[in-house]
Amino acid sequence: MRDRYYLGEVKVDGVWIAGRHEALVTPETFDRVQRVLDAHQGAGTRRRKHHHYLKGTVWCGRCSKRFIIQPGKGNGGLYFYFMCAGRQDKSCDQPYIPVEVMEQAVADHYARAVVLPPEFIQTVREGVIQAARDNAAMSPEERKRLERRLEAIDRKESYFLDLAADEEWPKDKLREKLLALHTEKQGIQRAFGQAERRLATGRDVLERALDLLERPHELYATSGEAVRSILNKAFFRKLYVDGDRVTGSDLKEPFDVLYRLYEVQRDHAQADAERWESGQHTPNTPKAGLPKKPGLSDLHSLIVRLDRDLGHGSSKTVMVGDTGIEPVASTVSR
Repeated sequence: MRDRYYLGEVKVDGVWIAGRHEALVTPETFDRVQRVLDAHQGAGTRRRKHHHYLKGTVWCGRCSKRFIIQPGKGNGGLYFYFMCAGRQDKSCDQPYIPVEVMEQAVADHYARAVVLPPEFIQTVREGVIQAARDNAAMSPEERKRLERRLEAIDRKESYFLDLAADEEWPKDKLREKLLALHTEKQGIQRAFGQAERRLATGRDVLERALDLLERPHELYATSGEAVRSILNKAFFRKLYVDGDRVTGSDLKEPFDVLYRLYEVQRDHAQADAERWESGQHTPNTPKAGLPKKPGLSDLHSLIVRLDRDLGHGSSKTVMVGDTGIEPVASTVSR
C-alpha cells in the first residue's frame, strides 16, 4: 500500500496530484501504514518455507484447530492449499481449501461482517469525546483527595514562608520542610498530568479503530499482502473457516467492545420497535433508531484499559501502525 492512489491522487508526469476519485483511506491511516511497512522492511525475520499472510489467522470452523499450508502438484504444476491440522490425526473432515478460495473467504468476510453502520460510528465518536470529557483516568475520589492535599500543601508553604521572615527560626529546618512540600506537590501534579495524557492516548487508539471501521472492505480489497496481514492482525485473534466461508471470529480489543456495544444498541432498538408495533410502548419509548449515548461508562472503561495496556508496554496488537453487520463478538459465532 505504497501507492498514493489510495489518497485520491493520480500520477501525472511523475508528479502526484489530486484525482477525481474518492480517497480510500485518510492521510493519517496512509501514514501509519507506511511507518509499519518501513518497520517491517529489513527486519531480518526468517520466513517459513511455505509462508502465507493468512497463516496463524485462519482456524478450522469444524474442529477449531489451526490451518496449515501444504504444497501440491497437478497438471498445472505446483499449487498450495490450506489443510486443517485435524486431518493429520483424522479427527476432522474439513476438506482441503485452495489458497485462492481461502483468500476470497476472508475478503468476503470483511465485506459482510467487518462493518458497522456509519450513524453508529459517528455516535460512538461523539460518545468517546463525551466520555473523555466527563471522566478521568483516575477516580473522582482520588482526584478530590489529591486536590485537597494540594490545598493543604499551599497553606503549609504559606505558613513556612511567613516563618522564614522571623530570624529566630532555623533556616535549615524551614528549607527542608519547604523542599519536602515542593517535592510532594510536584509528584501530585505529575500524577494529574499522566492521568490526562494516558486518557488522551486511549482516546486516540479508539478513534483510530473507528477510522478502520469506516471502509474496511475497500481498504482490504485494494491492499497487498503486507497490509492485509497487518489488518488481519489488528482486527482478529482468529478467523474460523468452513469450506469457502468464514463462520466465526475472535475479535481483538477494542473492536470486540465496539461490536458488543452495537449489538446492545441494536437489540434495544429492535425491542423498542416491537413495543411500538404491539402497542405496548410507554411515552418514553423511542420510536426508532439507536439510543443517543452508546454506553459512556463502557467507552470510558475501554479508554482507560487501552491506556493501561499501552502505558505498560503491552504486546497486544491494537491498531495498524505500532460498517450491515453479521455480529461477531469476542467469542466464536457459528
